[in-house]
Amino acid sequence: MELLRNRSLLVIGVAESISNVGNWLTMMALFALLIFRGEGGVAASSGIMLAGLGPMLIASPVAGWLSDRYDRKWLMIASQFLSALPVLGLLFFQEDVAVYLLVALQSLFFTLMMPARQAAVPSLVAAEQLTRANAFLQQLSSFIKVGAPMTGGALVALVGPTQALLLDLLTFFIATGILLMLPPLPVPNEQDTETQPSNSKTKSASLTIWPVIRNSTELKLLFVSMFLGIVVVMGFDVLGSVYIRDVLLADERFFGLMVGLVGAGSLLSAFWLMARGSRHMWRDVWVGMGLLSAIPLLLAVGTVTTTEVGRGLAVVASFIGGVGNGLLVVQVATLLQHLSPPAMLGRLGGIFQSTIVAGQLITILSTPLLVPHWLSITAYFAASTCLMWGVILLIIWFRREQRRGQRMSFGAR
Repeated sequence: MELLRNRSLLVIGVAESISNVGNWLTMMALFALLIFRGEGGVAASSGIMLAGLGPMLIASPVAGWLSDRYDRKWLMIASQFLSALPVLGLLFFQEDVAVYLLVALQSLFFTLMMPARQAAVPSLVAAEQLTRANAFLQQLSSFIKVGAPMTGGALVALVGPTQALLLDLLTFFIATGILLMLPPLPVPNEQDTETQPSNSKTKSASLTIWPVIRNSTELKLLFVSMFLGIVVVMGFDVLGSVYIRDVLLADERFFGLMVGLVGAGSLLSAFWLMARGSRHMWRDVWVGMGLLSAIPLLLAVGTVTTTEVGRGLAVVASFIGGVGNGLLVVQVATLLQHLSPPAMLGRLGGIFQSTIVAGQLITILSTPLLVPHWLSITAYFAASTCLMWGVILLIIWFRREQRRGQRMSFGAR
């Protein structure tokens, strides 16, 4: 396959995969330290995520700005190298406050990676290959998500959190070395915006972010729908470890199994998208959301069944949700790349990432206030399911109105 002969794409994919292995090891180690082997609850789970996401809210637009001004290769290298330093600190400081501060620092450094990588891909492949390229990178990510959480959970249970953190430290340095093999990845000239894909609604004369977003109805829909969708997804991320401990009566190994099944589902959909290509991007987005809603729906049902049935439902939900997640991640990335002017993709990617983080932070801060004081975990997951279905209906309605407007415009000519 042509993509497999693209050396630069392979380098980015392999480096990111190795780094992700380490990230999963660290996540399992942190959950083991603060929750599974401690007495932390929803607040502790939220604290880890808040520390990881808080810096990204402000840093993502800055990272996007840097991605549109400096060589993206060196930004990715700097991100990997600097991200190793807080992990080194976690080897020596494992008190709750120190853990939160070091996770926040790592998040700050790691934020450089995503806008730079997102902006680099269109310069490595043709526009019609973007879906396949994103699907290929998602395949690698899903391979890691299948094996790393289960292996990480078992490894943490076997050797302890500290040794897992040491392995993560090693992966960052390996990833840094691999990224050094990349050629220079300079920023496209601003006049290259005139060569953006024909389906983009942006105006090439717009050289600042907000006019581009304001003039593109599809970009606005993408931002709003993903902001609302991430609120649903984060509900599971916040409550997942506590749900597994208190409802399913399991530990970090089952947590790793669930995350691994999400990865297996994502891998399956990424394979399908890589074979099919870029058709029906918006349809894939709302179908992916529908499949992803299986997670809160089946977890809600699992709270009113036996423990064994609840575990079975959690396994099924993880795989089905993973299929939806793969569709969503690949096609959202492709839509953003298609709709963004090339010379502004870093900035738009940074703003988009910041929008996602805002939704995540709202969920992290509100969930401990709602559960269990105002809502049971069953009611919370049921409400999350309804919200996701509402977002799906919004996308379907918008796309229908958009096609109707296009037909009327064509008929008036």
